[in-house]
Amino acid sequence: MLSVCPNVLIEFWNEPSGGSVSGSTPPWVQSGFLRCIQNITTQVRNLGVNNILIAQWDYGIYINYNYPPSSPPAKNPNYWANATGNSAATLEWVKEFNLNGTNIVYDFHDYPEGAYLPALSAFSYSQVVTILNDAWVSYVLNTLQKPLICGEIGYNTGYSGTSATNDLNDFNYTLTAFRNLGVGFTTYCLDGAGGGGTYAELTSYYPNWSLNSGGTIAKWNLQQMGP
Repeated sequence: MLSVCPNVLIEFWNEPSGGSVSGSTPPWVQSGFLRCIQNITTQVRNLGVNNILIAQWDYGIYINYNYPPSSPPAKNPNYWANATGNSAATLEWVKEFNLNGTNIVYDFHDYPEGAYLPALSAFSYSQVVTILNDAWVSYVLNTLQKPLICGEIGYNTGYSGTSATNDLNDFNYTLTAFRNLGVGFTTYCLDGAGGGGTYAELTSYYPNWSLNSGGTIAKWNLQQMGP
């Protein structure tokens, strides 16, 4: 079936991790997952299916602008560590995975209100680019030459005032940076009633679609990418 539906993208797993929120993930968890998806990749290709495969590790990127990682960033798989010192979650795992096969895209998630610290700061565009590069985005694209997609990004509708303004600002600059760097992206569209939590770009549904401020930003950035 998939061989006749080339527009279907296949993602191995959503936010796979070692399940540890209080300490570093044991190395064998990541390496075991790597072996698993390499085997799946091989079997899928042996079936003659050449659809794009999407690989991901961990919950997403996590960078404190005031405490940037070393360059290149030191590995720290503990995404939930307090954001002091060199705590960070980067895309270094892409270098370690280096899957064999064709049409493989590497995925990460990025919610600026929680991924960029200090939280809800009014970052400039250049600061957002610095944060993304601290997370290895340009390194993966240009040095490793691996395609990237941000499979989840969203504007949090739960804020108001300055916090809401800053979240929208960081959201817009991140999508702009993705376009300029060559990172694909998909955004949340549902509101809480639709199962999407507070990350939403729509305030009503079919047939009367209605965009909120985040949806307007997402739509504009998608339009700049062309057909």
